[in-house]
Amino acid sequence: MTNEALLTVIQRRLREISEVQHALARERAWLVAQTTPLRMFSKLPSVVLAEAEAQGIALH
Repeated sequence: MTNEALLTVIQRRLREISEVQHALARERAWLVAQTTPLRMFSKLPSVVLAEAEAQGIALH
């Protein structure tokens, strides 16, 4: 593999990692925003899960 090809592969992988990190940061921010209502029992966990699914966030 040439240096240029190797550099291209590394750059592509770094872009993929960056995209995943961005998605995780968004998910984390959303989860933090949900913490207070859950602690105060102003939202049911089932409601929070439904909202997460509606936003395309898959909780494991």
